Amino acid sequence: VFQDYKGNYWLGTKGAGIFRLTAAPHGGYSVRQFVGKASGLTGSSVYAVTEDDRHNLWIALYGGGIGRLVCQHGKERFVTTRNYFRHYPQGCDKVRCLYHVGGGQMLAGTMGGLVSFSAHERQPHFYLNTHNEQLSSLPNNDVMGILKDRQGSVWLATQGGGICRIEGKDFL
Repeated sequence: VFQDYKGNYWLGTKGAGIFRLTAAPHGGYSVRQFVGKASGLTGSSVYAVTEDDRHNLWIALYGGGIGRLVCQHGKERFVTTRNYFRHYPQGCDKVRCLYHVGGGQMLAGTMGGLVSFSAHERQPHFYLNTHNEQLSSLPNNDVMGILKDRQGSVWLATQGGGICRIEGKDFL
């Protein structure tokens, strides 16, 4: 569940896409479901929802990469790594988490490693960080969670590799 800057609630589901709940004028909520190709989704399981510093809505699709909500010709739909974004790393379609670390920099935790990109670019360049033999690499490619602490350090939780802290502030 995520609340955007307009006060809408977004509910990602496992298998039914994503729902937006907008407060109705006289109480209650109006509900809109985004699912399937008509909505631009290239997967039906939405594991995470967040906004960047320009209030663009981003989603993590398990099996469908990442997506951004756009309005084209008065119609809202999602553009994703499968139907719009080029140069997305292969093997990173199973996205578990998404985090805006500031300055338009986004991090996506996938089963294939940590993907970073700039949300400010229409066609972002994607950077992939994976586990290797270097001490400074990820402890495991399966990134389950991302969190920024009060001191500004970014922490990753990995499946089977424990947690790690990312050094530095520039992720691109």
